[in-house]
Amino acid sequence: MSTETATEGRDLIAALEAREIRPEEIAALRRNTACSEAEWIRLEGLAGPPVPVPEDADRSVCLVRGIGHWALGRATLALDYLKKAGSSEVALYAYALAALEAHRPAQALEAAEKLVAKDEKQRAFREVQAEASARSGDVAAAQAALKPLEKGHADDPTVRYLRGLLREADGDWAGALEQYEGALEQDPQHARALFRLAYLMDLRGEDQEAMRLYEKLRSLQPTYIHALVNLGLLYEDAEDYPSARSCYEAILRADPNHQRARLFLKDASSAMNMYYDEEQERRDDKLNAVLRTPITDFELSVRSRNCLAKMNIQTLGDLVEKSEQELLSYKNFGETSLLEIKEILASKGLRLGMRRREGYSAPSPADVIRNVFVTPPPPAPSAVDPALATSITELGLSMRSRKCMASLNIQTVGDLAAKSEQELLTVKNFGQTSLDEVKAKLAERGLSLKPDEKSP
Repeated sequence: MSTETATEGRDLIAALEAREIRPEEIAALRRNTACSEAEWIRLEGLAGPPVPVPEDADRSVCLVRGIGHWALGRATLALDYLKKAGSSEVALYAYALAALEAHRPAQALEAAEKLVAKDEKQRAFREVQAEASARSGDVAAAQAALKPLEKGHADDPTVRYLRGLLREADGDWAGALEQYEGALEQDPQHARALFRLAYLMDLRGEDQEAMRLYEKLRSLQPTYIHALVNLGLLYEDAEDYPSARSCYEAILRADPNHQRARLFLKDASSAMNMYYDEEQERRDDKLNAVLRTPITDFELSVRSRNCLAKMNIQTLGDLVEKSEQELLSYKNFGETSLLEIKEILASKGLRLGMRRREGYSAPSPADVIRNVFVTPPPPAPSAVDPALATSITELGLSMRSRKCMASLNIQTVGDLAAKSEQELLTVKNFGQTSLDEVKAKLAERGLSLKPDEKSP
């Protein structure tokens, strides 16, 4: 039975709230949420705000919020909740999905192996095991997990994607590209295949094609954070700092606690002060002037005017942050009032919900202070070595070196010390000067890079 057939007619958000959602329904929950504004709003309410896990939260609460945050694109936060959600199949499967999306394949593999031990016939568990194995570098284990998935499903887009990962792990980039392209022929919105294809184009120096593919990912919901990080860095390389800034702002709207996005946003904003775009400034000023227009400037019916006043909607900017469902849920606000509101917005080139989902306007000064320039939370303590658990941001690296850290998903000093000189020097635009800087920073802490492997 396909996932679509199995979930047909089921209210998956209600099933999640009742703790009755099945593992094979988790991906369908995310698809449904991405396609419906009403479902998105419902799930936001169920998942709650993107805040750290309360110390007293019980397993069932952590499970619901963890799956909810993952479906909304907050993989790292989802992991924090799902760590405390227990060891049921649903909790482990959601944890594995979130770990893969957060680029933590070792954690995903640990969960996947527990799932396969519980039910080796579950196809979804085998897929996660194969992907986690491939991305952890264990090609033999990935091949073993993939083999039963290929029987009767050779052209399945996820099978093609997994084959691409294996080709990539073997250094066969041409073969990997062929598999990813094949996956996208079958499913043009296969986000993971699209990301790997864009990433390989990025590594090959085909910046324009990589940017095109990352932009395609950008159009999907929920926000694919790693694609936006890479796209922002490409825009910075092209000295298109307004576009880079828009990428980092989009990340922070999805995940206000994303440390690298905060850091890169400040870099891009600083660069914009050096490369002033007068035309963009005029467009921003014009838009903000429109959004500040008071509602009282428009001729509205008494009913509409009273409803908006009670909802504390005073400007067009306040209004476009609301969805149709939110307005219609208010007492005495009906279709006639909704049509009246939509006509007013259309006359100004605006529409309901645009700021919530599209990030149409720049963040307000209050948003910037609250979400961007606040002091990042301290890194989690390590049971092994506090020095290695220190956030990479504490090293004070240059912008070029920080970009290298981002492209390799290096988040802590320990992650960096586990890399060799060869690995760092393979990164685009990372040269000897950056390498010397990194080595000096590690030496200050009594650390060094991993020795390069000797050639056979």
